[in-house]
Amino acid sequence: MSRKLSLVLGCAAFLPILHAGPISVYYVTAGDETTNWALQGSGVVNSWTQNFTGGGGEYAIAVPGSIRTLGNGNSGDQGPGSDYTLGGTFTGTTYNYPVGGPLFYDGTSDGTNNYAVDFSTGNVYQTSSVWTSPVILFTSAGNLGITYDNTNNSLWISDWSGTGTIRDYSLAGTLLSSFTTPFGDVTSLAMDYADNTLWMGSQTTEGTFYQYSRTGVQLSTQVYGALVTQNTLGGEFAITAVPEPATFGMLGLALTALFAARRARR
Repeated sequence: MSRKLSLVLGCAAFLPILHAGPISVYYVTAGDETTNWALQGSGVVNSWTQNFTGGGGEYAIAVPGSIRTLGNGNSGDQGPGSDYTLGGTFTGTTYNYPVGGPLFYDGTSDGTNNYAVDFSTGNVYQTSSVWTSPVILFTSAGNLGITYDNTNNSLWISDWSGTGTIRDYSLAGTLLSSFTTPFGDVTSLAMDYADNTLWMGSQTTEGTFYQYSRTGVQLSTQVYGALVTQNTLGGEFAITAVPEPATFGMLGLALTALFAARRARR
């Protein structure tokens, strides 16, 4: 075997593998069923009963290191949320629902602040990482799903009904891009930071989750049989996930430079 072939085969071990389902752990909340779920690849890797089960359970979720939820956004049901380890263990910490009456069903984090969108108004809120000090940033055309995009410091926000449009906004409220899904009632919007793709569900197809590129191309569909009766509204990946594709891109550039240098010596 030639040295060049050995080098190529050796580096192939580092190339990304096509995955069925999300690469990272996808945490989704089913407040009506008082259950949180952890999905990865084509299977359920964990589930646990929510700490707060009154008033519709927990829905809004952010994962800035630990899993931090809020109670159901319905008026009168806005009970405390809970803090869990990434393994689903309740830590004993609870989070009071933000004052002011916003109706949150999903959330996200940039690692420092949490974000959520008011279902009734489309107002996008920024809070602390423990859901305190809510401030309105802007008003969006979407009103349920939300996730942070670390590639351009923006927020993707989804419609609940109608055309199923997913919009990308700057933190100042400027619309950066958008695309439309063939389904409405979009839920559990989340970005997998391992490959910078968007995952989402739909209340019309419970248990089925859809993967999209940031340019709006549908990449895959994954069905989890255990979730076909679960009303999953909140969804998020841990913001600390490592962006693997960037690493692979650097490896590719290094290999190209190496082969070019070898040719130049001949």
